[in-house]
Amino acid sequence: MAKKEIRLLHHLARLYGLELSYRDNSGHLRQAAPHSLLAVLQALDAPLAGLADVKDALRQYCQQQWQRYLEPVYVSWNGKPVHLKLRLPARQINSPAAWRLELETGRIL
Repeated sequence: MAKKEIRLLHHLARLYGLELSYRDNSGHLRQAAPHSLLAVLQALDAPLAGLADVKDALRQYCQQQWQRYLEPVYVSWNGKPVHLKLRLPARQINSPAAWRLELETGRIL
């Protein structure tokens, strides 16, 4: 496997929240095998069948993230403020926006 493909696979795995290494029962640091990362990414519905698809899957993931205005869920611990990151296309930056905040209690603000 080419080093570049493995680097891209690792980058995609991190974006999906995967760990690239772990400690075994003996305390030794082990690297996740590429085929294991591919299998987990496929289980998470990443659009790839093999290493050859990683570059396109990475591009598609990044596009989807930028097309999402906000993350679907934010968590506030102990009443502390949450900073929301709003992503807008440049042409909409000065346009009015409507929003709705729904708490886990069902209350809408």
